[in-house]
Amino acid sequence: MAKVWKRGMALALGLCLGAASLGGCSKKAAQAAPIYTMNGEAVDADLTNFLFRYQQSEFESTYGQMFAQLYGGGGSVWEMDLTGTGVAYGETFKSLPSCGVGGPMAQEAEAEKILSCNPDIIISE
Repeated sequence: MAKVWKRGMALALGLCLGAASLGGCSKKAAQAAPIYTMNGEAVDADLTNFLFRYQQSEFESTYGQMFAQLYGGGGSVWEMDLTGTGVAYGETFKSLPSCGVGGPMAQEAEAEKILSCNPDIIISE
């Protein structure tokens, strides 16, 4: 009798798990707000972040190998001294001038600062 009861419970549990996995959630995922439009297609922050990270990894893999051969560095591009000043490229890159940081959460003052620099590219709605 106990054997039949255990099999019945295992079958019921299996049916419940199968129904839950096939049923999914009834709540729809929230649609991300687009941050810019390219060729008439709205692009959201998630895709933009992915593309920037992908570009960063391509930069590191491509130029990292080249810089390692030219400058004899190991490690990553950001840790190498590419200018011969004893400063890592990552620190040099951080100190480059910037007009400001925009994005969906940027404040008006920041937007004015960016526009006052006459940037070549403005990604905005």
